[in-house]
Amino acid sequence: MTEQAIREFRHKRILIVGDVMLDRYVTGTIERISPEAPVPVVTVTEQSDRLGGAANVAANVTALGAKAVLYGVVGSDPEGRQLAAMVRDAGIGGKVASDEYRRTTVKTRIVAHDRQVCRVDAEDRKPVTEGLAKRIVDNCLRGVDACDAVIISDYAKGVACGAVLAPILKTARSQGKPVCIDPKSMALGEYRTASCITPNVVEAESSVPYAITDQRCAERAAGEILKASGAESVLLTRGESGMELYTAEIGWHIPACAREVYDVTGAGDTVIAVLTLGLSAGLPILSAAQLANLAAGISVGKFGAAQVTAQELTGLVIEKEAAA
Repeated sequence: MTEQAIREFRHKRILIVGDVMLDRYVTGTIERISPEAPVPVVTVTEQSDRLGGAANVAANVTALGAKAVLYGVVGSDPEGRQLAAMVRDAGIGGKVASDEYRRTTVKTRIVAHDRQVCRVDAEDRKPVTEGLAKRIVDNCLRGVDACDAVIISDYAKGVACGAVLAPILKTARSQGKPVCIDPKSMALGEYRTASCITPNVVEAESSVPYAITDQRCAERAAGEILKASGAESVLLTRGESGMELYTAEIGWHIPACAREVYDVTGAGDTVIAVLTLGLSAGLPILSAAQLANLAAGISVGKFGAAQVTAQELTGLVIEKEAAA
């Protein structure tokens, strides 16, 4: 059933709305400490740029064989033009709008000897203007009919505000289409009726009055977030501790399956892409979450914001079934 669902991905069309960003990697070597301050001096040997945020979600959808339709916002700056071009070159549809009053979100990671030394973020976090929100919503609502599911990728950079989220969620759910939300702000009241929300531990802790330090706390938090949000399910991602999936009827613990953790960057993007595709292909929520968990295990074994392919995912499913 799972292998058949992965084959069905190529017939699916997923609408993605959210915060697009440019992930920049500056790689070099460290051979000395600066005489100006007690910090390492990185001698740059390479620079590369990748799709990040909602754009990485769309890239994952595309790598899995489906059609991605992306709506987001960049600044009217060189980085924004570059990011919009990268989206087009990746075969991703939709519209990345330009806003002259915003700066494009760029996350620059300084990497030396396979270790991240620091990260420098350039960004705006204010909500998009009323006019821009309307443009995004109008474009999305015209595209919902032709899509099989919707992903809201919220990185708290201003696109996934209530004015954008509410009408898209209402329209998609009225048509019986799955809507999965990767939240950052944890504005739980805005997620009512969503098919699934996928907070990580840090995000979940912003909604409960205690630290999530163990299995019991994680289960309690997932249940409380489910009730407060009004979503149909909550998938709480906990890194090496696995995932907690909760619906109104039952909860499940899904153990992590990573064979080697190299870089967790973008793993959440992979999770929500596979989860949503699984639901759109007819998998029950538990099976879709288990498949997303397998995909996350592949993602964290890669460097940077990487994508998981349908071939890689199918291979791991076959491997796990043979070992069972």
